Order: sequence, then structure tokens, then C-alpha cells
Amino acid sequence: MNYKLRTNKAFTLIELVVAVAL
Repeated sequence: MNYKLRTNKAFTLIELVVAVAL
């Protein structure tokens, strides 16, 4: 998972948004 290594914080934010969307 490149994205995680590149931007851990950003990935966390995206995860939160996805969780809310679902």
C-alpha cells in the first residue's frame, strides 16, 4: 500500500470519510 507510506495522516482521513460514507 503505497498511499499509506506516502501519507499516513491523509490515509487516515480518507478511511474516516469512507467509513462515514458506508
